[in-house]
Amino acid sequence: MPAKDPALILQYLDMLLRYGNFTKAAQQLYISQPYLTQLVKRKERELNVELINRHSAHLQLTEAGKLYYQYLEKINQEKVDFHQKLTQYNNNNEVTIKVGVLPSMGSFILPLFVPNFMQDHPNVTLTLDEGLPSISEKKVQNGEIDFYVGQSPETVSPNLKTITTGHEQYFVLIPSSYSMMNVLN
Repeated sequence: MPAKDPALILQYLDMLLRYGNFTKAAQQLYISQPYLTQLVKRKERELNVELINRHSAHLQLTEAGKLYYQYLEKINQEKVDFHQKLTQYNNNNEVTIKVGVLPSMGSFILPLFVPNFMQDHPNVTLTLDEGLPSISEKKVQNGEIDFYVGQSPETVSPNLKTITTGHEQYFVLIPSSYSMMNVLN
């Protein structure tokens, strides 16, 4: 994936902020620490500003970094909005389910159930929205995504239902008012 992808850069910054250092963030992203460090330095050179305050014990965004982060969020939201508007021109016999997923787990957990689901429900289109739990929870509440698959929910809004399955710490957040199940039956 190119380093110019705003969603990818936002994901990298999210992990840096969450874990507070390059090594732990890179481990969670399944990339090398030197690659992550060089990518951030390259962005800083490109923008001619410091994005990350490296002088504190826990990495934080500088004021310029906060502005850049907001810019990336806006670009990503505009892309989501655009794709949602385009869906009105899709085949009306199809159902679209918007699934939120934690970026670091989407590539290994979704292949476990998506192929069988798609085979059983050929009229359903799945769209994926990668994001951190706090952002995805808000998207579920706002109706931007139908449900979210993630790990270890710290706090969950009372109007969301949490389903945990298996021996792994994966969960699904579903709004109480979710009505998509009747479409699938």
